[in-house]
Amino acid sequence: MFTMKETRQSIILQRLAQKMREETGDLRYRARVEGTQPALRELVWISCTRPIRKFIILDTNTTARRASIEVLLTEPIATSISLWVFFMWGVLFCLISSVSPLFKTLYGFNAGQSGMVYTTIVVGAFIGLGANVYQDKLYRQNVARRGPEARLYLACLVAALFPLAMFMFAWTASQQSHWIWPVIALTIFMFGAFVAYLVVFLYLADCYGPYASSALAGQSLCRNMGSFAFPLFANDMFVDLTYKWTNTLFAGIALVIVPIPFVLFLYGSSLRKRSTLCSKVTFPEEDTTSQADASYVNTPQTRLSYSVP
Repeated sequence: MFTMKETRQSIILQRLAQKMREETGDLRYRARVEGTQPALRELVWISCTRPIRKFIILDTNTTARRASIEVLLTEPIATSISLWVFFMWGVLFCLISSVSPLFKTLYGFNAGQSGMVYTTIVVGAFIGLGANVYQDKLYRQNVARRGPEARLYLACLVAALFPLAMFMFAWTASQQSHWIWPVIALTIFMFGAFVAYLVVFLYLADCYGPYASSALAGQSLCRNMGSFAFPLFANDMFVDLTYKWTNTLFAGIALVIVPIPFVLFLYGSSLRKRSTLCSKVTFPEEDTTSQADASYVNTPQTRLSYSVP
């Protein structure tokens, strides 16, 4: 963290403006963000409420409150991604809580043997790490043509593997099947979860730019709600429906939400153009200010201005 370079445009411009003022002695060099810095109280309020306002309460570009269904769809990219990771993380924690009793009951594993099954998390994470290196390569090759959606190649693969791994785990976890098959299914699932975790963060950051912290906070809220809520009823489902049919139900729901990454990959650009926040980041409007008033050095999201008396 201490050796990495600053990447936020507003901070870079502030430093550039300060450097130009020091070098020239001309105090008219200003970053536009310097004139719009909110008070500390307002910053705290925005940080605490923007993730909720943006996805639940009201559209940031209107003054009137909208109907709940309209408001939920004002940021479809963040909403759909949040729904996807909400369910994935809920199922992930259900699987983690069921591993030990399932392998003890079906295969007679002792505590040490059932504990070794959790190494699937480590194996899946390492495979996912290698896959994300390849995803970064795909991103660099295609970002000029596809934009932020170049982050979603592996997300589409993971979306298909998610229900496949769940069905495999549900129908191979039995006394008639070797224990290696549910272990392989768990590894595939853990691989997908690790890839999805990184992809979601990078994709939302690319889409929302300076608003990424709010988008990521909303996504993290949904993800943590899923990991909290699902284990509350999962044990009762495992008792009433058995492990096989509970996991089959989860797999069926996972099959329904498979299209989410594919839709974002194919139509993400159109959705961003219609988004109040994304359009400010990836489709900035041309500045129409008269050159008689000021001259500008343009950047993707903000500008450095020099006022002419």
